[in-house]
Amino acid sequence: MRGILWRDSTLIAPRPMAVCRENTMNKQMNKGPLALVLLFLIATLLGSVVAQETKSNTDKLRDLKPDEVTKAMAHLASLPLGFVFNHGQNFKEVQFESRGAGGSIAMLKAGVVLTLPISNSSRKDRTAKSLPVGVRFIGSLSDVHLKADKKLRGKNNFFYGQDKSKWQTGVATYANITYEGLYQGIDLLYNGTSGRLKGTYTVAPGANPTDIRWSYVGASGLKLNKSGDLIIDLPDGKAGVAGRLTEKAPVAWQMVDGKKVPVAVSFVLNKKKEVSFKLGNYDSKIELTIDPVVIFSTFMGGNGTDHCIHLQMDASGDIFITGRTHSNPGILGFGPGWPVTASSFDDTYNGEIADAFVMKLDKSGTFQHWSGYLGGGDPVDFLITGGADWAFDIQLGANGDVHVVGFTEATNFPVTANAMQSTKSPSIADAFYTIISADGSQIVYSTYIGGSGFDFAYGLALRSNGWAYIVGWTDSPDYPTTTNCYQNSYGGFEDGFFTVIQPGLAAPVYSTYFGDAASNVTYDVSIGPFELAFFAGETFSTFDLSTHPNFANISVAQPINRGGQEGFMAIMDPGSNGIADLLYTTYLGGGGDDYVYSMDVDKLTGEVYLTGVTASADFPLLNSQFLPTGTSDTFLTKIFPQGQGLFDFSYSIVFGSNQFDGGLDIALHNGAVFYSGISETVPGNFDAFWVRFGPTGILEDGELFGGSFFDMALGIAVNATGVVTCGYTQCINGAVNHNNCFAPIPFPLVNPFISTYSGGSGDGFVRKRSLN
Repeated sequence: MRGILWRDSTLIAPRPMAVCRENTMNKQMNKGPLALVLLFLIATLLGSVVAQETKSNTDKLRDLKPDEVTKAMAHLASLPLGFVFNHGQNFKEVQFESRGAGGSIAMLKAGVVLTLPISNSSRKDRTAKSLPVGVRFIGSLSDVHLKADKKLRGKNNFFYGQDKSKWQTGVATYANITYEGLYQGIDLLYNGTSGRLKGTYTVAPGANPTDIRWSYVGASGLKLNKSGDLIIDLPDGKAGVAGRLTEKAPVAWQMVDGKKVPVAVSFVLNKKKEVSFKLGNYDSKIELTIDPVVIFSTFMGGNGTDHCIHLQMDASGDIFITGRTHSNPGILGFGPGWPVTASSFDDTYNGEIADAFVMKLDKSGTFQHWSGYLGGGDPVDFLITGGADWAFDIQLGANGDVHVVGFTEATNFPVTANAMQSTKSPSIADAFYTIISADGSQIVYSTYIGGSGFDFAYGLALRSNGWAYIVGWTDSPDYPTTTNCYQNSYGGFEDGFFTVIQPGLAAPVYSTYFGDAASNVTYDVSIGPFELAFFAGETFSTFDLSTHPNFANISVAQPINRGGQEGFMAIMDPGSNGIADLLYTTYLGGGGDDYVYSMDVDKLTGEVYLTGVTASADFPLLNSQFLPTGTSDTFLTKIFPQGQGLFDFSYSIVFGSNQFDGGLDIALHNGAVFYSGISETVPGNFDAFWVRFGPTGILEDGELFGGSFFDMALGIAVNATGVVTCGYTQCINGAVNHNNCFAPIPFPLVNPFISTYSGGSGDGFVRKRSLN
């Protein structure tokens, strides 16, 4: 399909041509922010591959099983748009283009033209094959230069007409196109993934952002919705998505002293149907970025207090969330309970104090695939069987099932017939491990884990053979351990634990304490090279690791506790070789209190990334852009555990405000590390945040967001579809069971699934933003 373009201020239709695309499936993930959202459906992209196969290969593709097609579509969703230079295959006014089977993107100096596919059944004019829509820059400079960069692996071949001298082969593809000098001192970057065209304006110091204006040619109408999104109505109801395109409400920011400072911004639509930006106060001496990027941001809760604690995304971008809810639909007059679906594994609230929950939210944030309560107890008299159930971690199995861990006080927590431990121990709380089917309809495995004391499971990782690596905290002297584990006796106060479970077995595959007579807690676990267990947490232990017999020939990064509560990380091989199972462990911290709350591991290299909270003015730093504030900061530390002492540190960074800051969850993606947490921006006001650091530890991106009182981002997940955070927002400071949010600064919502604060002292939230 040939690109549409302007001729004498009109859009003209293209001539057909043959295109042969070589390997365009580039594995690089686009990092560009969201501006104009061109909704080329994934199915259209899949069609572009099918159309270029031979007939026999097309037949083979038709024979793919549904899950194979889904995987193919998910792979295509991660691919960056490929832009090619016009070597004569298009009208001379076009400088770059990107093509799909049912549409294309043509880039001219004066603007961008989109060719959208139209369903055959909807066409009034059966000769029409596509719908052109143009974005025309108003008042732009005539000498604007279009520059391509970030070359992709894919190449294109163009065969048009009978004159072979005009055929083009091996044409390079690029991920980024920049309009340099679109306006005086203003550049516009275009890129995209998942068939979505995305752009970002960069305004140089002293430049005037009010110069930026554009209009739409070929649209039937423009309007702004209540979320501040720009809705572009199309003449045909089957073009785009339901006859419309959407530009999400913009955000803007400036980098000030290494920190991302938000700037208020919104779309403005004038009487001529021209679009521009309205900006709040900003420093005109510092570069400004304007970027419509937030996909959705929503409350998630019911009439009680709710926490979204952890989440994961699948390849398509669908979101899986777990946590705890106090929202009981049985309390009349106080609003709805936790949003559940009738077909879920359990749509009934079970405990008076709290239930855990597990839900699958669509990648758009607009609907639930399924959601259910997870817990036991008696919703009327919780003293009978216990009251509280919390879930702390969630992982996705190879077949799409959903695994969660946490703790329960209930003697009737839902366990399965093949549970490793079918009854609760005589204590207040046991850990649990539960697996829910991919469609959310049933619990396929569930077990208690614990002894006669308190047992809490905080972290979970899944091995390729189906084993679950679980870590947490116990004060049970009879916590279940296995023969020849690393440590089969209780340390005496509070110990971490590491337990390996194969669902269906009557006993753990491997289970050990991890601690001594001091307090020890293990918060997170990851699986690294050779499927070794990497875990981390906090300890008061003062044991000198240089005297550990396992480390006689190596030097760990920090062998001593430098004071107070110290973070730690460890590597263990669950090989049942006794003390030899511990391969590496190190403290991490300074003279104050330090906590490692989350970790991730590069599964190929074994490099370890740690985040948490440090109150140490002498926290070990390496290549840090920032210095400790003297209160509490987040940290990001990268360790390559080779046994080379201080040389095991790759970098170690502190980051935060002048008040309290903490890193709570961490995720790796495409060579960058993301972590989320909480920041006290001014005394008494806590906001949620996430940040991205590049491979060398340089701050690249992030968001600070929240309402007037208390917000924290407890979980983060990242893939090509975007960055998702979940957490807790307190709408009314100190208020309980308040049905509406009247905070001076409300929590920022965009296309919310739940648009009003539902009650309790706080609601959960889920927020998704595209990658920059």
